[in-house]
Amino acid sequence: MLPKTSLKWGIVLGLAIVVGTQVLTWLGLGLSIWFPVVTYLSVIVFVASGLRDLKIRQAGKLTFLNAGLAVLIIILISRLIFQIYMFVYINYVDPNWVNTVAESWTQRMQDADIPADRIEQIISSFRNAWRPVNVFTVELLMYAIPQIVLGWMVSLLFVFRKQKMTGPSGNSSP
Repeated sequence: MLPKTSLKWGIVLGLAIVVGTQVLTWLGLGLSIWFPVVTYLSVIVFVASGLRDLKIRQAGKLTFLNAGLAVLIIILISRLIFQIYMFVYINYVDPNWVNTVAESWTQRMQDADIPADRIEQIISSFRNAWRPVNVFTVELLMYAIPQIVLGWMVSLLFVFRKQKMTGPSGNSSP
């Protein structure tokens, strides 16, 4: 029950983030503040939906342990889907993407009078982040961890809010 539900919602979240990213890219907003906004809102919405689904499948009994494990699975699957999308995108769809972004960022930082050595450090880190090994290890985990924490916060609210409303015996609290 938990693995199947978590897999389903992990795939749904991963695809939602991919679609959101692609729409933002088409609108020219892929590297704007809108990317993290879309990503984190998607995490909140789809983790809550997954937990609701899991609670229904478990006849209303959802512990924080089960919710936390579900969140972990959902986020890791969604991140893996997104990282695969980005790998395909930067290697086959738009192989110049990393260079284009690096040039754009370099120009913006130069315009902001950021020291050349700092610019080089930032651009080097950016380029390294998109190497295949890093895409599927460091970057996957670097972005998964805050999303897992956010998902756990949602699950805390979800589990304890519902528990408080129904009470430990299942009866309504006064």
